Amino acid sequence: MTLSTIIYYVFHYFFMLVSKLRFVYICLMNNSLVLMSPAKINLLLSIGNRMPDGYHPIASIFQAVSVADKINISVNNDNTIRIAGNCGCPTEKNSMYHATRLFFEASGNVCPGVDITIEKNIPIGSGLGGGSSNAATVLKALDAMFPGSSSDKHLHELAKAVGSDVPFFLGSPCAKVSGRGEILFPLYSRTDYCVLMAFPQPGVSTAEAYSLLDSAREHGLTEKMDKACLSAVELDRAAHIYKTMEPSEWRFCNDFYEVIAPKRPNIKNALEKIKEAGAEFASLSGSGCTVFGIFRTLQAAERAKTVLCKNYDTKICFPLASWP
Repeated sequence: MTLSTIIYYVFHYFFMLVSKLRFVYICLMNNSLVLMSPAKINLLLSIGNRMPDGYHPIASIFQAVSVADKINISVNNDNTIRIAGNCGCPTEKNSMYHATRLFFEASGNVCPGVDITIEKNIPIGSGLGGGSSNAATVLKALDAMFPGSSSDKHLHELAKAVGSDVPFFLGSPCAKVSGRGEILFPLYSRTDYCVLMAFPQPGVSTAEAYSLLDSAREHGLTEKMDKACLSAVELDRAAHIYKTMEPSEWRFCNDFYEVIAPKRPNIKNALEKIKEAGAEFASLSGSGCTVFGIFRTLQAAERAKTVLCKNYDTKICFPLASWP
């Protein structure tokens, strides 16, 4: 072995050691963080036909709302990712687990071990993006706890690798959304209304909702059989309507609703009840089960809640203009 090779290896291992020591120092100095993980609603959701790769293009307006999970992240120094809380799935299937694993793999550092404790306030499988929000919140927390490990652009790429909706929760709390959900354009968040949510059970899984939609289109059982998702121009127009018009004038649709309503009369009934209770606009969020109504005042939403809560779990929340 030549002298130059020996020098190379000495410096190589020296810098590796410095990097690891820096990593351990960061762990010790930033070993715990608590963040809120907000839900979102789909103010509109247009879905294109299934593509050859199995995915469906979408066009949507996402709005983050004040219903949120609470996530505590701490370093445990035993190279294990542990998740505590009612997430409805095993740790290895959890979006937060995948986000954590990808973060450290991408940074080139061995995971020091991370404990994640979550208090769930976003109902599981409700069409409110809870799992995607949780994953994005974990990425934001790890980025803060281990500064320099990832750039904003790289963090966005990691979010896309975890799930199509995850990047939204790293950007603006209101956005036009297209592609598979990863193409985002920020919008101004209106805060002049409140939202009443109802959660009729049983819900509909995302896979089931897409299957119902594909089948209905294939057999000509829906008016939207040959419909692509909204074009960029149409989505721009919808965003302008959202920004400038009264909620009573919104004519936004969720393409899932037409095929879900006949299969889940509980969801159809809940939506009709919210409208009857005075909502200026009402719709389904994601693939359900959440239906929501837009009210211009908190008092109006509370009056409607007294009617809906007799038959459904309900929550009143508000649109977010910034992340908590």
